[in-house]
Order: sequence, then C-alpha cells, then structure tokens
Amino acid sequence: MPLALARIIAVSRWPSKAKGMNESSAATLRVLIYLDDLTPERAPFTIVPGSHISVHGIADPYHCFDNHPEMVTICLKAGDGIVFNVRAFHGTHPHTSDFTRGML
Repeated sequence: MPLALARIIAVSRWPSKAKGMNESSAATLRVLIYLDDLTPERAPFTIVPGSHISVHGIADPYHCFDNHPEMVTICLKAGDGIVFNVRAFHGTHPHTSDFTRGML
C-alpha cells in the first residue's frame, strides 16, 4: 500500500475524539536500535504508555518528569529495537556507567 494511502486510511479511521476529523493527523513513529546493552546504569529508555493519546494538564513537550507514576523503564540488549509514537512522553534515566552506548 502506498504511504500516502496508508496515511489517509489512518486519519480517516481514527480521528481525534477531542478535535475531530479536521485536526487529526497520522502518527509519527520513531525506531531506535541499540548497539550496546541498555542496562539500568546506561540510561535505559523510559516511556509513559498511552501518553500520546491523552490530554494531559502538562502538554508542554519540553517539561521533564524526573518520575511519572505511569512511567515504564525498558532495558534492552544490543541489537534490540523499540518503536514508539513520538508524541508519547519518553526519555531516559541518567547515564551513570563508564561505558558509552550507541544506537541508530
């Protein structure tokens, strides 16, 4: 299926409940592939599931949470990847290891 057609289908099937069809848009996904193990000491990935579809009191994308009650921490092995909606609240824990970590 051509990408343009997939975008139209995504928009037409699931419009925003808050804004309706006129202000809905297709989701943008990000793919991260880790080249090194992501341990608790090497800035593991964090995400708040469902935050991309919720209307939050703090909708500022530059607001940082040190801890969110619904935050999930994900440690991955080298070669593992993660796909997520860029609108979801996401980030990392502090990097406290002496080793670097690479990703694509």
